[in-house]
Amino acid sequence: MPGVAAVKPGVIKNLLKAGLRSAIGFYSSGERVAIVEAMRTPFGLAGIRSRRIEDDDDSDTHKGHKEVRALLSEILERERMKTVTVGVRPSAVDFVADADLREEAWDGGAGEGKSSAAAAVQAAPGVLIDSIGVTVAKTKFVLTGRVRSKEIEGALPDSDSEDLRRRPRFEPGPWAAWRASLYFAPLKHRSGVHLRYILGEQEGLAILGDRHWPLAWQVLSWRTQDKGAALVQAFHMLNLYARRQLSISEIRHVSVQGCVDLEEGWHTIEAPLGREVEQVVGPVYDDEFIALGLALGGLESEENTLDLGRSLRPPKTFLALLPWKELGFLATLFLGMFFVMSSHAGSLRTQLDVALHENAEAIWAKAVPIAELQSQQKRLAKDVQPLSRFFSKRIPFAPALAAVSSMIPPTAWVESLHGADYVWRTGASRTLGSSFLLVRYAAPLVNTGAVPEEINELVKGLKASPYFSETLPEVKLADINWKPEGGEGVTLFTVIAKPRGR
Repeated sequence: MPGVAAVKPGVIKNLLKAGLRSAIGFYSSGERVAIVEAMRTPFGLAGIRSRRIEDDDDSDTHKGHKEVRALLSEILERERMKTVTVGVRPSAVDFVADADLREEAWDGGAGEGKSSAAAAVQAAPGVLIDSIGVTVAKTKFVLTGRVRSKEIEGALPDSDSEDLRRRPRFEPGPWAAWRASLYFAPLKHRSGVHLRYILGEQEGLAILGDRHWPLAWQVLSWRTQDKGAALVQAFHMLNLYARRQLSISEIRHVSVQGCVDLEEGWHTIEAPLGREVEQVVGPVYDDEFIALGLALGGLESEENTLDLGRSLRPPKTFLALLPWKELGFLATLFLGMFFVMSSHAGSLRTQLDVALHENAEAIWAKAVPIAELQSQQKRLAKDVQPLSRFFSKRIPFAPALAAVSSMIPPTAWVESLHGADYVWRTGASRTLGSSFLLVRYAAPLVNTGAVPEEINELVKGLKASPYFSETLPEVKLADINWKPEGGEGVTLFTVIAKPRGR
């Protein structure tokens, strides 16, 4: 199924190894067997992998059933920690949604399914039955599924199996298809009852339901008739069923998923339906699509779906009801938190011991009040901060000389260099005094009164120097003079560099 492979991105492959719950969907249509495994991780991600086993065109139906049964038994034996759900063919299930209920016959909750196998209708001999109470659009329904016991018993593992509790769940195929359909394309409108066509190449389903539960379905096949006519006929049948049996006034929204190709165009059936048909994303309807819905259902609570084989399974023990993987994950999480907090507590204890030791050594401070210690701290800070600022910005002359020499143009030279870096007193407080660097340069005189190009080159180079940009960023030209010397003269210019804001 092309759509299923796209569900598992490559970035979460490693996360799937830490799954909290795994489930397997198993569906056999007689021609092939589809097996899909779904896994839920602590991060809420569902990873899916699937495989399909094609029939070898063996005409021996009895032999084929034995092979499918053996394959299911192998999966149950190998995957003991995973929920296995087997799909029942739509044609083998009698599904009824009953809205005419007595209050005592319904034990569901609003928006939640509640299993009630004994509700309303008793199973006939040779028929297995299961019911679930739900609420749809403020109306209470009991959804009931019936299937002949031979259909279920024919797929069960051998009766001499040692572990009778290792029996799969049996769910109607259309119910699983509805779940898989919503997995790929949830209903946009939360209110009202929806009808969705889930289409394959030559067959499909028309399902009536809300964002949680299917209420009715119709099997579609256009092998012998027009596809559009089959879709319109299914709509009118489900619409009539919704009004008479379910007391639902109208079907508000219609959507189609899967093989959405319609030769005559969807507009040709929108007129008979009286509604717009919305096309939604999702793979085509086939065996693997149903198996996906079965696997996703295995990740949910058993009370949220029909289990047509519920009466064939013995009651679960208390230990079997415990979610061991969830408990293991929580135990690992709390154990990791314990080690982290223990390490943090040990570090805090070490710091406390050091502080207590230093406090015990400072005997002089024991007789001094806390307010006096805080006052002394403020006075020391007032004296130390100017010195700290001074030493952080003092001029290191060795790097200054290196920076000056590296920036001199080839035709210029240094005449003199003078720097001042000291603390001086003004008023009642100590502040950082004058800090500057004077560099006197000389360059050959080209034309009398002309400004040598070396000046601009030198000033720009000093400003761009890492040392000057950090320590003395304000670089300016202080003065410029011309001095005759022999037959040629020289240009003398002074550059001053200061801290910012001085």
